[in-house]
Amino acid sequence: MKKFAEAAFLIACLSSSVFALDMTWNRSLQKGSSMELVRPYKALTEPQPMRKGETAGFTVDRPGFKLVLGPGALFAEADDSGAVKGLYYEGAGTLSFSVSDAIEREHLKLFVGQEALSTSVESVYILPLGACADLPTVPAGDLSMLGQADYTRFKNAFHAGGMAWLESALNRGLRGNQDIAVLFRMEGSVWAYGLDSAGGEEVSLSRLGHPPHVESWWWDAAVSLHRDRVGNLTPLQTRAEVEAKLPVDIQRFDVNLVLDGSGNALVGTGASIALKLLRPVRALTFSCSPRLEVSRVTLNGTMDLPFVKEEFSKKAFFEEPYLVVLLPQGTAGDIRLDIAYTAELCLSEMGVVALYDDSGWYPNLSDADGFQFGFKATVPKGYEAIGVGELQDRKVDGDRETFSYEMKEKVRIASFLYGKFKHTKRSAEGIEVDVALPDNANTITISQNRDKVADEIADALKRYTKMFGPIPYKNLHAGLTLGYTNLGFPSMIMLSWDVFERSGSSWPEQIVAHETAHQWWYNQVAPLTYRDAWISESMAEYASLVCLRDREGMDTMKKYLSHDLNTFTKLSDVLKKPYVEFGPVCLGSRLYTTLDPDQAYQTIVYYKGAWTLLNLAKMASFTPAGAAGFDDALKDMIATCKGKLMSSQDVQDAFERHMKVKVDWYFKQWLQSSVIPKVKVTTKVDGDKLTVEGTQDSSLTLPIPIETAEGKKKIREYLFFLKPGGSKQEFPLAFKPTIVAVDADKTCLADYK
Repeated sequence: MKKFAEAAFLIACLSSSVFALDMTWNRSLQKGSSMELVRPYKALTEPQPMRKGETAGFTVDRPGFKLVLGPGALFAEADDSGAVKGLYYEGAGTLSFSVSDAIEREHLKLFVGQEALSTSVESVYILPLGACADLPTVPAGDLSMLGQADYTRFKNAFHAGGMAWLESALNRGLRGNQDIAVLFRMEGSVWAYGLDSAGGEEVSLSRLGHPPHVESWWWDAAVSLHRDRVGNLTPLQTRAEVEAKLPVDIQRFDVNLVLDGSGNALVGTGASIALKLLRPVRALTFSCSPRLEVSRVTLNGTMDLPFVKEEFSKKAFFEEPYLVVLLPQGTAGDIRLDIAYTAELCLSEMGVVALYDDSGWYPNLSDADGFQFGFKATVPKGYEAIGVGELQDRKVDGDRETFSYEMKEKVRIASFLYGKFKHTKRSAEGIEVDVALPDNANTITISQNRDKVADEIADALKRYTKMFGPIPYKNLHAGLTLGYTNLGFPSMIMLSWDVFERSGSSWPEQIVAHETAHQWWYNQVAPLTYRDAWISESMAEYASLVCLRDREGMDTMKKYLSHDLNTFTKLSDVLKKPYVEFGPVCLGSRLYTTLDPDQAYQTIVYYKGAWTLLNLAKMASFTPAGAAGFDDALKDMIATCKGKLMSSQDVQDAFERHMKVKVDWYFKQWLQSSVIPKVKVTTKVDGDKLTVEGTQDSSLTLPIPIETAEGKKKIREYLFFLKPGGSKQEFPLAFKPTIVAVDADKTCLADYK
């Protein structure tokens, strides 16, 4: 691991350009954005006239955070936009931040080289999200636009996540009295402490990350924790706590596209959303591609609603992929929102049409249980539009053709395929598999591999139906996505060109199996929070490894696992740090940071998570329920949590029910650790007993399979528990084995010496 001095020097180098260069934000808002929202958005993200006063000093005391400011100048924003007004301070003060959670402390260390903060500050910007009665007031006085340099920098920082900040300001009724955001400088970067009672996790400490190692600017959550009912900071949330904060329950999405031959969405394109408001919200934030040009938003088909969205820019480092819509005061119950838009949705090149953004082509909201989805596309004759769900209707009208799809099962995401296609179809488990590729992709290699992909999907469907139970779809479409991305949507998977061409991917059949597994893991059961994201990805990766093993043999799977092990210990591009040390599985998407945006997320969440499940599956064969207990737990999760948000605790509970043993220790160590143990195990056969001894360098307890065989025939397996500090176990033998193998199938994640 890098020493603190080296890490601090690196961070300083990366940050040195932050204030020397203008942050290249996209400052243009779309035509049609309402001044009712434009004014408060600009008030948040741009310097405002201020009243200047003096303060004898004051203290801001919040969970994990304390700001003590001495005598100095205090400026109060004085705009008339109706936005929340902030305070800017210059003087001398101290700032401290500390939490007890070991994982969060270690993650903070990644950014600043230490597990807690205690630093001096010369300037801060304070944005009260609640009443914040402990903040001082500034007497009325002359207004001035002569804000200090740091003030401008702090305001610019609000461009990152600006629409989310705007929603926080507009939905003050959801915030607690103490809710606040405090921006300050440290090591050349802008940092923000946040207390937000309506947020997914209420307490956060974030650093504004920036180029050159990423193409855009965003806030890295160095620390993020949930505040429970009694005020304790914890990473754990219950389903009830998460769902209580969701503002809406979406019943149905209907998207109607009018496309030209290049995949541009023309006038007449729009989305209709039927939803129920669960909380007294004023503003709703939709995620969508920056390329969407929204022209109108209406409530219940009659009332035009104010909205704001950034204009798409190809030059900006950062632009907000969000749309904020303002509801009338007092809006409640069941409503319908209609959003009209146009967009450059697709890249059209050499006859291939593919979506720029596979999931952002319509304005989307999140809720607890998903929604029904209707898709209609009117396209030039000769083109096809394939949506999620089942084809309901196909009509030709002159030189245009309309395709209508209906997804009756609830979904959380949706996509579509567009172009002139050649199809390869298969059938498996009552599901029609349809692989659709552009009709100009007619080389012998692509044609053969289109057939091969169709066979691989059909094979995976058969295997997974036995493993997890049936899926509620009649069709499974597969098509081409841009770049190297591979995605699994309900009844549809998107695969990269490399998978079909079989040139750049080392394991194309494994990728196909992984994306097919998402028909169960995410599309049937979705993670409760980002800390549970491993459930979707690790389960899909585990399933693909089982598929690979059963199709190609154990040796092929072991080669794949060997590749994974090498990736764990590989040094990252920027920090030159082993990926496994970036953090534990439970940090989910926070493993992807602007400090070193490389492979940490995939390496840890996909590979380490899947290896954890492989080892648990092996361990299950030694439990009272046997190997069937593991398999039954997987089926149970899909059956009982279908349509629900699933937590890591739900997964643990299911395995304990069916394996009939406690596995809390197992999940805690593998989901919350950041190590690959170095292990040495020796075996000795002495008469009618087998002695196994081992040492290791971690604090984990490792279940290591030991196989005994007579010749090439496996006779019996044992499970050796290697504890911290070393272990020795004796096992009775009914015969003298000719072979004793330590973890022959490499199911325990360890570096064997």
